[in-house]
Amino acid sequence: MHDAPLTSQQILDLLLEGECHVNFTKADGSTRNMRATLEPSLLPARNATSHTRTHNAEVFSVWDLDKQSWRSFRRIS
Repeated sequence: MHDAPLTSQQILDLLLEGECHVNFTKADGSTRNMRATLEPSLLPARNATSHTRTHNAEVFSVWDLDKQSWRSFRRIS
């Protein structure tokens, strides 16, 4: 039995709740497993000098809990 892929909203909801294990294929073709989150209590303080990017519902910018830095991955449907 094959489960349907998560929607962008479902992925966002899970990331906002806490730690998620995300497996994805990087742009260079290699695979990556990342412990990621968007839970506010686990994010670093906002830097006033940081710039914002255009929102893309298929690209998630997340906090990598192991590398302690921002990373992104693309949702593939």
